Amino acid sequence: GGSCCFVYLTTTALAAQWGAPTTTTTTATTTATATATATTTTATARASASAAGCHHPPQLRLPFSPYSPYSLSSTSPPRSRAALFSQRPATRGCLAYSSTRLVGTETAAAAAMATGGGGTGMCSSGGQKQKPLWREELERSIEKEKGKPASRFMTLATVKAGEPRARTVVFRGFMDDDDGGDVKLDGVLKIITDVRSEKMQEIKDNPKAEIMWYFLDTREQYRIRGTLDVITDKDSSEARQKWRSQQWEEISPGMKQSYEWPSPGQARTEENDDDKKDYLDPKPSVDVSPNFALIMMVPERVDVLKLRESPQKRHVHSKNGDGWTVQRINA
Repeated sequence: GGSCCFVYLTTTALAAQWGAPTTTTTTATTTATATATATTTTATARASASAAGCHHPPQLRLPFSPYSPYSLSSTSPPRSRAALFSQRPATRGCLAYSSTRLVGTETAAAAAMATGGGGTGMCSSGGQKQKPLWREELERSIEKEKGKPASRFMTLATVKAGEPRARTVVFRGFMDDDDGGDVKLDGVLKIITDVRSEKMQEIKDNPKAEIMWYFLDTREQYRIRGTLDVITDKDSSEARQKWRSQQWEEISPGMKQSYEWPSPGQARTEENDDDKKDYLDPKPSVDVSPNFALIMMVPERVDVLKLRESPQKRHVHSKNGDGWTVQRINA
């Protein structure tokens, strides 16, 4: 639309710029042609963006995943692999990534990208932020396995007295989806728990944790490391209680009923071993149960492994101020 600075290079133009992925040599003629094509495309993009009233530098967006063979294939033409990504300064609260993951020969397009003219994280002229790249990748993985309940199961690992503790939890969405896109909540994952569970004390003692999330069909693994922030009925913040109440309304009656069960992890004896009384008879609370807690995982490092690609690709995304940087590492 006219309000967005989204400018795309076509696959044909990229092929002209970088050569087919199976090509091992490039000629001076090909390089010159690519330079001219990229220069024309960049100039046209800037003119179009200006005409549309866009107040940000026009962006050159790759029409494929940053993990595609075009960006990192071992059979691609020789080119610098020095800067997979470089983070552009935030513009009016927006986050951006540079497309200089692989700047090939010295073409005009590569130069434009390197000097701030290109990116995969872009902003609209209204100042709307762009999601972190790892989140875009994660949301694509979720979408590909949509409808499969197991795809929403994650392993949450905490620490107790220096020993690891892990359990399966359910992904309940992203915080900023519920709060109007607040940049401070960007990428924050939601989990729910019972305040009487053992993990509550573990989080209190050490809020650092890691989520391991594997997608079976796409063969993609996400390891999300960060800090856990828990909201209980004792929290005095009106806004945080609102988030907790919203999450309570989203869960099923059966899940609400589980918060009326006996304390999890406690031993059962002959005196209190009445399953009907303990698990079937209790009615779900109409109001938010005092046993209900919302856990927010605030990510600081995301390790993405793509096992289906050949060769396998692995990138580490690291929080850096209000933005993210990313580095490819050995799989």
